[in-house]
Amino acid sequence: MTALTWWAVALALGVIELVTGTFFVLMLAAAAAATALAVHLGLDSWSGQVTLFSLLAMALCFAWYRHKPRLLKPASNHLNRGSSRWVGRQFVLPDGLVGGEGRVSVDDSFWTVRGPDCAPGTRVRVKAMEGNVLLVEPLSVKEAG
Repeated sequence: MTALTWWAVALALGVIELVTGTFFVLMLAAAAAATALAVHLGLDSWSGQVTLFSLLAMALCFAWYRHKPRLLKPASNHLNRGSSRWVGRQFVLPDGLVGGEGRVSVDDSFWTVRGPDCAPGTRVRVKAMEGNVLLVEPLSVKEAG
């Protein structure tokens, strides 16, 4: 095969990688590109080219398989956590809690809040969610300050 053929294979595999996004096909494209460079440097035998491509492809795929978990660790995602994203946040209850219930403004909406009765202006922490209700606990003076 000619170097141009190997470059075409590398390009085709690169395009396939863009569609799949697995990075394994990218390793095959890199092996094909390296084989094309070897052909430019004088590797003429067809069996030598195929052997080089095969060995490089296996080595690169194995290396990617071994190092992928470290390289592609997902970042902590606070999006799409649903209502649980409120757990741990602190709010001030403008009207307090009467009969164990109240309301609080959170960002651009109002939420029902449940917890022990407390005075207006009490600082609370969300400890859990129950459906669309924030379950809160009052903060001690030390924690609130």
